[in-house]
Amino acid sequence: MSTTSGCVFAAADVRRLILAASARKVSTILLVHDQGIYLMGQGMASGQGPIIYARGCHPRRNPDFWEHSRTLVGGDDFVERFSLEDIRSAMDTPSATALIFTVTSSQITLMVESFVPPSRTSSSGASECPPTA
Repeated sequence: MSTTSGCVFAAADVRRLILAASARKVSTILLVHDQGIYLMGQGMASGQGPIIYARGCHPRRNPDFWEHSRTLVGGDDFVERFSLEDIRSAMDTPSATALIFTVTSSQITLMVESFVPPSRTSSSGASECPPTA
């Protein structure tokens, strides 16, 4: 689970959106705040591609979506445009687990959350070898 505050989108959902937008030759991804917070391909009507909601911001699945969305991005509705290539580049890391947008009154920051498995090193910094029989 993410410890980062912001609009968190699951990597698998973002990759599905990227594939659908690419197949339809859509070059712009929209970050939208109205009934929840979601990403969609510009010009992709319902049924033409996925609309993916930020964690906790789906109006049908999260009873407190309105309050949660307002906490994350404020009360005003908005649409922000991002290049499909920028989103694709951000998600190019195979270990990416989430795409996160942090919204302030003056900027939107995009970052990727990745899972990095713990290394098997000892406290001295040397790699541990598995025991031998």
